[in-house]
Amino acid sequence: MFSSNTIQIDSAKLSTDALEVLRRLETEFRLTRYQAQMVLDYLPLKEIRKSFREIQITKESNQIKSNIGAYSVGYFKKKHKLDLS
Repeated sequence: MFSSNTIQIDSAKLSTDALEVLRRLETEFRLTRYQAQMVLDYLPLKEIRKSFREIQITKESNQIKSNIGAYSVGYFKKKHKLDLS
């Protein structure tokens, strides 16, 4: 039995672009698999990429006081009203 935080991803159903976005959410922006899948499920790829740029700009200007994962989760929660808990 899977817990509610376990996400089964059928990679055959995801486009190459979606798989790349999922990978970036997990590796570069440090979201968990569950959080990354939630973002991918609820936002268009174009909007996610726009968010990537905004987070990167904030990071490059040294405005992130926590780690990138915590900031990214907070960003998606606040900006896009996603419950990533």
